[in-house]
Amino acid sequence: MSKVQIICSVPGLIRNGVPHSTSEIYEEDHWTVGQLARFMSDPAFTVRTIDDEEAARGSAFDDAVAAEVNKRVSAKVEEIQQTFQNAVNAASRELVDEIGLKLKDAQAKITELEDQLSTATANADNTIDDLGKKLTIAEATVADLQKQLEAATAPQDGATGKAAPKK
Repeated sequence: MSKVQIICSVPGLIRNGVPHSTSEIYEEDHWTVGQLARFMSDPAFTVRTIDDEEAARGSAFDDAVAAEVNKRVSAKVEEIQQTFQNAVNAASRELVDEIGLKLKDAQAKITELEDQLSTATANADNTIDDLGKKLTIAEATVADLQKQLEAATAPQDGATGKAAPKK
C-alpha cells in the first residue's frame, strides 16, 4: 500500500486547515485529490508518493529534510538580518549627513552672530571713547567759564565788590 509524504519548506505553515511540520507521512486516502492538487501548486510544499518500506525509512529522511529546512531558514534569517542592517546603516548615514548639514548651518550662523557682536562692541567702544572726549572737553569748557565768571565778578583795584549807589 502506498502512502503520501508532504514536505513543507516553512514549518508551521497552514494549508488545507492543518499546520504542517517539516515532513509528514499520511495514508493514501487521507487527502482528497483537490487538497493534494493545492499542495502541489504551492511552492512551499513537495508531495511524494512512497511505499511502506520507504515510509519506514522516513524517519532518517525526515531528519535530512528537517536539517535542509533549518539550513534554508537560517540562510533566510541571515539574509533578512543583513538586509535590515544595511537599511539601518543607510538610514543612519542619511541622518548623520542631515545632522552634519544642520550643524554646519548652525556654526555659520554662530560665526555671523559673533561678527555682528564684534562690530556692535567696537561701535559701542568708539561711542564711549567719543563721549569721553566730549565730556573732557565739556569739563574743560566749564572750568574755563567758571574762571571767566570769577574773573568778571571779582573786585577790581581796591573795589569792595559792591556796586556804587545811584544818585
